[in-house]
Amino acid sequence: MKAARVLGYHQPLQLIDVPEPRIVDPYDVIVRIAGAGICRTDLHILQGGLEAAFHPRLPYTIGHENAGWIEAVGSAVSHVAVGDPVIVHPAVTCGFCSACRAVLRPKPRDCCVFCSYGSSRCPPRQIEGA
Repeated sequence: MKAARVLGYHQPLQLIDVPEPRIVDPYDVIVRIAGAGICRTDLHILQGGLEAAFHPRLPYTIGHENAGWIEAVGSAVSHVAVGDPVIVHPAVTCGFCSACRAVLRPKPRDCCVFCSYGSSRCPPRQIEGA
């Protein structure tokens, strides 16, 4: 599949082939992206402006505001099914802890696994094209 990637700061984006994602963990979900937005954060990353604070790993796939359809789910996933339309938020959280599930004032940034795709806090197992 193709992905628009930052290969180096202050360089043009490159449209390159990346591996198709696959289910590895029982809680994994693969989304077939129908559309991806590029926001100011993406441009800051491309220009190197967030390197010191965000530490994005290069190469970095640009466009973290996505929508699409569920293409595959791990064996433990029960809240979405293949074919469901979804939006993809760039913040990764567990979705189960008290910070994530607070009814009146959820605080996902307090989740013990919180990270943003591409940042140095996210696990390196991040899907290449995500």
